[in-house]
Amino acid sequence: MSLKVVLSTAVTIVLLPVMATVFYIGYIHKRELFERFGFETPETGMILIGSIAGLVVDIPVVVSKRALLNINLGGALIPVIVGGSLLHKKNIGLKRVIPGVAVVAAAAYYFSRLEPELGIVSDFPFFFIPSLAALSMALVMERGGYDSIPYAYSTAVFGVIIGADVIRIPVLVNMGILGSIGGAGMMDLVYLSGLIACMPLILYYHFRTPVGGSRDPLDESLRKLREGDLQDALLNAKKAVRKEIAATRRLLKKNGYAFEEETEENKVFELLSFDRYKREDYFTLMGSKKGGKDFAHKAFYTARLIRSAVRRRVKDLYTALGNRMIAYLIDIGILFVPFVFFFITREVGLAEITQDPMSYPVVLGVLSLFISIQFLYFTVMEWYFGRSIGKMAMGLKVFSDDYTDISFVQSAARNSGRYVDIVLFFYLVSIVLISKGEENRRIGDYLGETKVMKK
Repeated sequence: MSLKVVLSTAVTIVLLPVMATVFYIGYIHKRELFERFGFETPETGMILIGSIAGLVVDIPVVVSKRALLNINLGGALIPVIVGGSLLHKKNIGLKRVIPGVAVVAAAAYYFSRLEPELGIVSDFPFFFIPSLAALSMALVMERGGYDSIPYAYSTAVFGVIIGADVIRIPVLVNMGILGSIGGAGMMDLVYLSGLIACMPLILYYHFRTPVGGSRDPLDESLRKLREGDLQDALLNAKKAVRKEIAATRRLLKKNGYAFEEETEENKVFELLSFDRYKREDYFTLMGSKKGGKDFAHKAFYTARLIRSAVRRRVKDLYTALGNRMIAYLIDIGILFVPFVFFFITREVGLAEITQDPMSYPVVLGVLSLFISIQFLYFTVMEWYFGRSIGKMAMGLKVFSDDYTDISFVQSAARNSGRYVDIVLFFYLVSIVLISKGEENRRIGDYLGETKVMKK
């Protein structure tokens, strides 16, 4: 291995935790600002947790008798999913994206090379150039606004993966390569390129923007109380309760309960078996307009009590641990059968593969697919149908926090968390979280902002 490659590897190994840590600190300190950039919890969770967990997972994209080429889940596929989500969320069209991707792809191709023993590499400090090209194009195309951050991230990721990896696929296949795009983790910079490109703009806006409010209206109500802004505290307390009632109404409607009007609080209270005192508290809070400090405090605590009462009643619709485990076992059984059939029909043993793995690229591709199939299967099924086959059998469905259908990115985020579950004593931590948590969530549910409910 040359000195240049050793130096480049050392720099990228240092950069990975530094960039991820800076991104995480910025997100927890000014979450509202990051959400303006497009980095909500699912995107952030995939970047910081899903990508690292996914570095051990390869998904086959080219399988032949001579070659096996995978795409690494954490090092390449997750950054691509995040980049696509940002472009879609911010409505950044192809006419603006294509020039940026083209410039970055050209830079990535020019400043990278194929090392037969290592894969695609780029030397320090030249591996910064594609990211700097993405940053420059973002400043030109988006004029340095908030949208320049998702633009820089996305064009860097797409440009590097196209210019450094995709363009060289025919050469790699002809060489009989056994490897993966993004599988080197840092060496080909698919993961790091996006963070490097957008970090200068993130830091610029981070230091120029004061700490914003919370997404939770009840937390915001408490903050306003402490600041002495009594009117805003009251408005946010009302907003918190209204938001909870609206979400609960959506959930009850999805479970077959009929609502004649768009806002029918009494029907919700009836289905939740609320007594007249809680109903009176609700309508008193909603009808209140102004008052002193004591009145504002009372409104806050009333809102918190009503919301807690609603969530306790809805808890009966959350999925029990046993049902989720049975659903998962059904899904694993369904996924396992085709792979067993493949090996039986070909009479190929694992001992043979271990002795001479390069002689069995197709078999290794199948094994690689088996390792990655959970992510593909659960992500697609839960996004498109809201449930896997196992969940269908057990009468379960995945919802967003507000009980709407989940997006593709939410599904990808919650299922990238499965590899964290596997690392943490094979789902033991998530089993504890589901058993003891208020909303029966596992790690992936926190990443994707999802809940599994009876349906």
